[in-house]
Amino acid sequence: MGYFTVVVVLWLAGWCIVAVFRHLWSCRFDAKWWVVFALFVAIGIGVGAWGGTQLEYHPNPKTRVRGFPVPLVVFVLEGENWTDFVPPTPVQYGAVAANVLAAVAVVLIPLAITARILGRKKAGCPAKR
Repeated sequence: MGYFTVVVVLWLAGWCIVAVFRHLWSCRFDAKWWVVFALFVAIGIGVGAWGGTQLEYHPNPKTRVRGFPVPLVVFVLEGENWTDFVPPTPVQYGAVAANVLAAVAVVLIPLAITARILGRKKAGCPAKR
């Protein structure tokens, strides 16, 4: 199940990032937009690296989850001891990549919405694909 989740999140986040990139490219936005795009990608990488590896949340008092949105490890309180549930190493590496790409995709949402609205008014910008 872990492999499937990682692949789906990687694919969706990658698709979102490429869609924003293609829209900026096809509408021939100027250099200011590309600077904002690069800045948002850098912010997304930072947020994703932190949230994907350091963020820990507690969905209930007996469970701790590290990593968001794809968990890297889950701790469950069984009696007096915390038991860790760690996925295989390839899934963990994929989860870190998925967390970073998901954060980049989320950070790009305001840019995508603004570019889509302003792109409709821009001459030479394709209406639909």
